[in-house]
Amino acid sequence: MKTFYLLFLTCCLLCLSQPNIGVAQTMNLSWQKTFDGKGNEQFNDLIEATNGNLVAVGKSSSQSAGGDDGYLVFADFSTGANILERRFGGKKNEEFKAVVQTFDGGFVLAGSTESNTVGKKDAWLMKVDEYGTLLWEKSFGSKGSDSWECLSIQSDGSLVAAGYWDGNVRVAKLVGQEIEWETIIGKGKYDNLTGMAMAA
Repeated sequence: MKTFYLLFLTCCLLCLSQPNIGVAQTMNLSWQKTFDGKGNEQFNDLIEATNGNLVAVGKSSSQSAGGDDGYLVFADFSTGANILERRFGGKKNEEFKAVVQTFDGGFVLAGSTESNTVGKKDAWLMKVDEYGTLLWEKSFGSKGSDSWECLSIQSDGSLVAAGYWDGNVRVAKLVGQEIEWETIIGKGKYDNLTGMAMAA
């Protein structure tokens, strides 16, 4: 059994006047919370929701439908107490890599699924409401392995998702569940993109 800890650190940074001396840093552990079951749990992304709760996503093999399931947890910001947890999956492996909150208070989760796929693994997008109830889900697949690895929400409510697509890097803009445009970069040599930032 692999135990996963969700840690909250309060950090105080003191910048010294001489740049050659460096930075003094003090970190205090406010709380520590364990999320574990009979299998393995792992978190890949963590955000603070507008209501102040923490939202974490990843994968879990405890109580799964088969293999790993996509794992969603809502936790109290002040104490780390588990508010709710949800697992989503089919007979094979699923995993969430990123989460964003939408302007209606819900959440979009991005990752991959190996259940009912076009290829070996499909990129997977899911929306849940503020209570973790599934609203919709959609997979995007090629004949190979695909995954959304990072996700960003824009001021107009559209999403930009990025990850890998049959050995190439893929960046796409989505409106609702539909792709408005996409860019695929690479030569099919196992390229991947795991981080993304929007320019000002």
